[in-house]
Amino acid sequence: MLGKSIKNFVNSGIFLGFMVLLASCKKNTTEEFSPRVGVDVDVIEFPYAGSEQEFTVRANGPWSVSLSDESWLSLSLTEGTLTDGSPEKVRIQATRNSGSSREATVTIAIEGQSDIEISVIQEDGFVLLGDAGIEGILKADQAMDETNLISIPYTRGTVDEKIVVSVAVSGEGAAGITPIEDMELTIGSEQGKLSIPLTGIPSNEGAVEFAISISNGYTYSLSAQIVAKDALPVGEIYYDEKFDKMVWGGDYVNRQAGIMGGFKLGEGGYVIDEDIPVTTVDYLTPGSYSFIASGGMAVTYRILRGILTQEGARGLGGGQILERPGYLQVGDGVKSDGLITRQIWTIPSGQTRKVRVSVDLAIWEGSSKIIRVSRNAGAGQLSVSELEVENHSEWRTYEFFITGASNLTRIRFATDTEKGPDNLYGRFFIRNILVQEV
Repeated sequence: MLGKSIKNFVNSGIFLGFMVLLASCKKNTTEEFSPRVGVDVDVIEFPYAGSEQEFTVRANGPWSVSLSDESWLSLSLTEGTLTDGSPEKVRIQATRNSGSSREATVTIAIEGQSDIEISVIQEDGFVLLGDAGIEGILKADQAMDETNLISIPYTRGTVDEKIVVSVAVSGEGAAGITPIEDMELTIGSEQGKLSIPLTGIPSNEGAVEFAISISNGYTYSLSAQIVAKDALPVGEIYYDEKFDKMVWGGDYVNRQAGIMGGFKLGEGGYVIDEDIPVTTVDYLTPGSYSFIASGGMAVTYRILRGILTQEGARGLGGGQILERPGYLQVGDGVKSDGLITRQIWTIPSGQTRKVRVSVDLAIWEGSSKIIRVSRNAGAGQLSVSELEVENHSEWRTYEFFITGASNLTRIRFATDTEKGPDNLYGRFFIRNILVQEV
């Protein structure tokens, strides 16, 4: 009896052990083959210009991927082809954005597991407008023509985008000038200039104010002078440097974001890397390496931005000269630096002229207020040796004279040789260098 009980006990123990082992094996088998999916990112960010990126999925079973918004995003596949845990690349492409920043979600799903979501963000793509200016001479009792314009440079434009402009006119010289209400302008390229024609026949001499409102929120206030119809014509222009081929970089003076692509080392310096998308940069960021200093931009890029007219030609000179939208930054704070103009070629050879030099300047906030001015080459006596510039968040025009300038004259604008309040060497911004006979 006792032996039978012991035998039954042993048999029961063997059976129980087998059941535990079976349950354990079943549990391990279930864990090994349970559905699993994972990705290598949780956020994807696109620049306004659009581009293509990719993410990686690993799954051990059939899986799918979908978008919450297909109006501006597309995927290279919607279902996985690899189900053994191997990595599989999924490409995602965003179109150009011309409006507010936008968001979407990529969802990766596998049966038996909660969905995985990837957030997709694209920065806003609104057109960026530069400083407005008035072109042409406004004369009393003389009809305005095609030379009388309000011009506004822009970047990050979307072709065929519509912009609505209104212009109010006031002041003693405003009589006879036609105000503009809801004029529709069309963007024609990625970067360019908006031209707002002025019409009418001014009837009074005097100051006139133009208040400009644009549908995307930009506003401007411009001042001009209505002169007498028989006013003497302005003197001959010998040199006119606008830097309007400069496109990339943040707009420090106006504290506005800008755009910038990427660079790679090419023959003779840095060139544009077409594989790096154009994206938005903050106002502190310049748009290039130095145009002049060694280790900077290649000749092809200098020609593209107008620093040189052609290979082998003598262009602008100086040291750390950096790209900004519509202007240049001179100096990087490391050492004293300068910009040298081209030669004033249009003064007849062997002759000299008295000329007025006007230039728009601003400084980096905290920099020295002193910008040194000198003759780098050629003939001429300057009326000043330095300019005191205090403005850093707006442009101001400064003037001086050169007596006896020739076609070989070159002007140097340089940072102070002493460090400024920020304990760095000066940095300043320059545009619209105009040399005109007086």
